[in-house]
Order: sequence, then structure tokens, then C-alpha cells
Amino acid sequence: MKQVPVAVCGLMKVKTMISYTNLNIVRGRIQRHTTVDKYGSDTAVGTTYAPVTSNKFYRMPQISGAEKLRVKAGDVTNNNGQAGIWAITVYGIASTGLAASEVLLTNGTSAGVLGEIDFIRVYRVKVAACGTYAAVSIPSHTVEVIIETSGGVEWAKIPAVNSKGEGTSQIAAYSTAFGEEIYLSHLELHVDANKPVDFILYRRKDFMRTATPYLAVEVIDEFPQVTSNLVIKNPYPKKGFPEYTDIWFEAKATQVATAVAKFTLISTDLS
Repeated sequence: MKQVPVAVCGLMKVKTMISYTNLNIVRGRIQRHTTVDKYGSDTAVGTTYAPVTSNKFYRMPQISGAEKLRVKAGDVTNNNGQAGIWAITVYGIASTGLAASEVLLTNGTSAGVLGEIDFIRVYRVKVAACGTYAAVSIPSHTVEVIIETSGGVEWAKIPAVNSKGEGTSQIAAYSTAFGEEIYLSHLELHVDANKPVDFILYRRKDFMRTATPYLAVEVIDEFPQVTSNLVIKNPYPKKGFPEYTDIWFEAKATQVATAVAKFTLISTDLS
């Protein structure tokens, strides 16, 4: 009978224990711990670095630049009682530094009513309600939906491809709220075949600071010349990020390409 070295057995045991721990977090069995899945896509990566999002940016104003948000005027079907989107939930960080979410109502070809929360970060938007029972060939909405300020500055969008709405944003970025600490536990990068893409993972700490000196943006990891699917499955949380930290992916290519960045975070509530 083949014997397995003790060191290997120990490593397998540790990995198994961590896998069970991650599963229990997902199931909500470990208090003050949750998992956060983030996904961003840029279908037209250019020759200069830009955030891996469907609109190539991630708004990061100071507290003084906080904004109330609304749904931009769009398709006539995106309105209460119509076939499209009725409401969208915005997730992010309020000017207080607390995690915040707010439901914004669509208003068809007119802009929606401004929300009440002053946001300084928006890392996810999702369709909250729609008028169509969607299926494989029946989309819940057919055009992209944009979240903007009262001045028309775009903050986020829900894309639509081939007249089929995707239901959620694509933002490869996250910001930690008051009392939150996160750990990077899983990472995937995907690109078009034979079209190399350079990825950089950035971090900026203490975004609630209102006066100099500020903390600099730091490079956490670089992934140059990615030419195929890159998956890093590591059960050990590798990177720790304290409260009030922005993390985001940027990408560039030598020719127009599609880039996707996906990562899973373990979030701990220390408040």
C-alpha cells in the first residue's frame, strides 16, 4: 500500500478544513463573515490602462464629491407597469463611510427621481424588479441602463448585448466600508485568444481621509501578457484589505480585446 508523506497529509487536511470554512461562510454559518463575488468585463480594452468595467471607469470621489443618483432617461419599456425594468438597486459606500444600498425607480424616456443617499462609491447595480417573466429567449430588458448624477455624469451601467439585458453591472472593483476587512481568496482572468492583455490589481487605503497627506495608490499584483484563461484557486486568503480601501483591476492591450476579471472576497465585519 502506497504511503502518503505526513507533510502532504497535513497540507490536504488544512486545505480541506479551509474549504469547509469557506462553504460555511457562504451558508451563513460563521458570524460576521460573508463572501463577495465581483466580476468585471471590458469588451474593447484599449492601449492605455483603464478599469475593467463595462464603461471603463470606477468613480472614487472624496467625501465632498458625494452624489445622489438616479436612473438615466432610456427605453420606454423601462417603467413601472411596462415590460422592462421597474427598479434598480444600487450598492456602494455612503458619504458616512457606511455600506449603503438604495432602490432607484426607472421612468421610461425621462430621468428617474434622485435617490436620497449621498454615494462616494458604487461597486454594484442590479435589476430589482421588471415586468417580464424572463427565459432563455425572453430577456427581462433589451437595452443598457445607466445610473447617473443629476448633472448627467455616469456612475455605473447594466449592459445589454444583442438586445438582451444582463441584469447586473460588470465592475471589477470593490470598496470596503466602516468596520469591514476583506481577503482575496480566488481570482480569474480571461481574454480573447491570441490577444495579450496586461492586468494590474491596485489598492488605495483610507479613502475617507479629507486632508493631506493622502495615501498613494499601490500596485498589489501585475499579470502581464495574459493570453488565455488564468485561474488562481487558492484556499488561503492571500491579501488583507482594511476598512476604507479601494481595490480594482485595470487592463490594457496592444490591440482591441475583451478582458474579464473575476474575484472572490471574504468579508469580515469588525464593527
